[in-house]
Amino acid sequence: MTKGTSARSEWISQLIHELSDFLGEPVELIDESDTDEGGFSCFIRSSPPRRNGFELCWEGILGMAPDDEGEHVSASLFLYSRGVRVSAFEEFSSYLEIAYKGSEKKGGEWVDLGWIKDEWDEFAAYSHYGC
Repeated sequence: MTKGTSARSEWISQLIHELSDFLGEPVELIDESDTDEGGFSCFIRSSPPRRNGFELCWEGILGMAPDDEGEHVSASLFLYSRGVRVSAFEEFSSYLEIAYKGSEKKGGEWVDLGWIKDEWDEFAAYSHYGC
């Protein structure tokens, strides 16, 4: 593992720890990968659903991409009930968007941006939990 990779993994671990605090529940890292542009993308999820009631859980993508202001970090979360994705909009799938306001060097905080319509079915593959 190179020094850059180690620093990136530490940054991802810190983001996940802070996201877990923000959400008030554990966040599990499933996998991570670097992107060609110097960013990263990680598949994350909550604990598996308990087999009672609504069986609520979520999966998502934690990612970072460079932008004009330095770096853009966000988590797109897909909510599920009984294994099927839940949407806030009647016509479109949706996801909950949470952004990290700050930087790796200076720190920051997570901010809830609310529900986003998946108008172009960018995340259609996430229709069922565990896909």
